[in-house]
Amino acid sequence: MSIGRVLAASALAVSLAGLAASPALATVWQVNGSSAACDDGGAGTAAQPFCTISQGAAVAVAGDTVNVAAGDYREIVMPAASGVTYTGAAGARVLGTENLSGVKLWAPALPTAWSIPYDPDTNPRQVWVNDVRLLEITTGPADLVANSFYYDGIAEILYVDIGGADPGESNVEAGAYSFGFDVNGLSNVVVQGFDVMGQNTSGIRVRTGTNVTVRGNRVHRARSFGILVEGTATPVVTVSDGVKVESNDVFDNGDSGIRLRTGTIRARVSGNDSHDNRNHGLSATDTTDSWIAGNELFRNARPGGVSSTGMILDDGSHRNQVERNRAYANQDSGFQVSGTEGVVRNTANVFVRNISDANGDHGFDVRESDATRMISNTSYANVNDGFSIEGNSTGTVLRNNIGVNNGVLTGGNDLWVDVGSTLGFSANYDVWFNSGNGTAHKIEYNGVEYDSVTAFRNATGHEQQGSGSDPRLANPGAGNFRPGVGGSALDNANAATTGFQALDFFGIAPVDIAGTSNTGTGTPNYADRGAVELPRVDAAPTARLSVNPQFARMGQQITANASQSRDDVGIASYRFDFGDGFVVTQTSPIARHGYTRRGLFTVRVTVTDTAGQTASATSAVLIF
Repeated sequence: MSIGRVLAASALAVSLAGLAASPALATVWQVNGSSAACDDGGAGTAAQPFCTISQGAAVAVAGDTVNVAAGDYREIVMPAASGVTYTGAAGARVLGTENLSGVKLWAPALPTAWSIPYDPDTNPRQVWVNDVRLLEITTGPADLVANSFYYDGIAEILYVDIGGADPGESNVEAGAYSFGFDVNGLSNVVVQGFDVMGQNTSGIRVRTGTNVTVRGNRVHRARSFGILVEGTATPVVTVSDGVKVESNDVFDNGDSGIRLRTGTIRARVSGNDSHDNRNHGLSATDTTDSWIAGNELFRNARPGGVSSTGMILDDGSHRNQVERNRAYANQDSGFQVSGTEGVVRNTANVFVRNISDANGDHGFDVRESDATRMISNTSYANVNDGFSIEGNSTGTVLRNNIGVNNGVLTGGNDLWVDVGSTLGFSANYDVWFNSGNGTAHKIEYNGVEYDSVTAFRNATGHEQQGSGSDPRLANPGAGNFRPGVGGSALDNANAATTGFQALDFFGIAPVDIAGTSNTGTGTPNYADRGAVELPRVDAAPTARLSVNPQFARMGQQITANASQSRDDVGIASYRFDFGDGFVVTQTSPIARHGYTRRGLFTVRVTVTDTAGQTASATSAVLIF
């Protein structure tokens, strides 16, 4: 699960808590389609809720909230007013299908196919039987094969072939609605907390929206995109501005999980998991000045294809900030920024503190793009090149990146720059390391292969502070990309380079590692290379205690001194127990006490560090 999605529950709670402080004129409408008392002509209250979300959308005005109870809602929700919040309770499902189960509904039609009259809101593009997606046949019912369907839009008949059995004996879900939520031309609408599934086109669409938020939803099984944000090109050019797509789980969709296109500007796409989709995890075309951060993009693949990436910035995408994302196990590259040669290019996109590993092509792929900056990224064990700069790209800048064991079995490289992409190229402070297994080279530049960073530096002038030594990543095969002590990536990054961010992939600030020379540039001069910083190892504290005097008269003050206690980060508190019932906890390492009775007592100090770890020490005192 991505870091940002962990915040979904708290964001939802904040939104719900805000209802209590809403203006007096704001209304909270209630929808509960499972209630026997529901009535779309009713009051929309808890006692008499609406049956459909659409009815709530029809009456809600700016400032209102539509609360949706658990249950199945088979409809397209088309908000009518700006400024309305739609909140789904756990189990609130917006379905794009109709259920066609029932043995009396279907009739035999062909040797192994069955048919049913069906006139849904939109022609079905998907059919599932017992949660198995059927193959769509478009040529005619005679071409049906086992586990397929055909829809005759003229006769309005659906044909299903599951090998001869009556589909009605199984659970049949057939496509009926184009979208789950269709937010068109509105502003400040919030859609949060829903399970959106099975739409004929996209699960959630925001079109020509401003400051719309799509948060904490589960979006899956759409025929096309899971979540779509777009403007329009014809007949009028419009944009979607400031749309937020946050903390959603987007999976098993027929095209890209998250799609931005056609004039999307200033979007904020953060904390989403987009995985197991049938194209890219995230695809952005004609998208500018947007922030894409903290997303997990994995296992996206087109059946029978080769080109599905974790994330792609495509034709006409400019000045986007891509940070702290991870892309892994995707069919094609982890991250790609690409244009169409001679038609449209991309400019000034920044990738910082991202991780790309175990993808089917490159880790990071830059093509037909200009002024791309790759800062503090980590690329590990991708099938081909770790960083690929190609397609006549110009002005590409690489700083503080790590490329390890890419192209091991394919003759690839940790860094590849093709002959048309050297103009304005600059690389320094990077780590290129290959363990030596397989056929990979560390670097190929302008048609020449280099097996060492030193040879590359001497031939091209690049990587004056670069390294070809092992960064000693902790356990990259298991997803731990922290650089190791004694490796080539510690305390030596260029923090002065444009686009550098001190906080790493996990939001951890650089730490000055003891025993490692600070050879970086800028402030701090001890930042690490790659996407992940090595945090200080917070060991348990060591407690030390002395008592003076150890022999004292009753009523005489004694001093307990724990100032020789140590911790590698810091001690938060000292708890002194003098053994006679007097206990004090404080931040000072020195405590004083006078005993009121005679005897042999044990003084104990317990020190607690900033991580909550403790250690104790004791000393005896005799009171006479």
